[in-house]
Amino acid sequence: MIDRLAQRAWLCADGVADVMFPITTALTQPVPGTYHVYAKDRLTTSTFGGHFSYLDNFVAFTYGIRTGARIAFHAVPRDAAGNPFEPYSAVGTAAWFGQSSGCIRVLPDESNAIWNFLGIGDTVAVIT
Repeated sequence: MIDRLAQRAWLCADGVADVMFPITTALTQPVPGTYHVYAKDRLTTSTFGGHFSYLDNFVAFTYGIRTGARIAFHAVPRDAAGNPFEPYSAVGTAAWFGQSSGCIRVLPDESNAIWNFLGIGDTVAVIT
């Protein structure tokens, strides 16, 4: 479950919110609704944000409203040397709300937990 306004997400099992973690999202997407995981990539790349970046543990569940690009949970984007393009301490803060192009950025450990928890076809709910 994703709450963009609170910059928080939860892993839910059997309808119960369990693990909560901070996120960094776009301001207006993904729009509230119910989606399903349709792809998983351990590593993919992006040029959004004006730089080439690596996206670890990419779990895709919808498409962008402007570009049609895949929207997913993934670790904070990083460069080839492993340097993050967002300070880890900023994930979940109001200062970085809106800095994503649409994806749900999470800390590396959380991205691995999400990768292991969600499978193809699993439901992702965006509530705000």
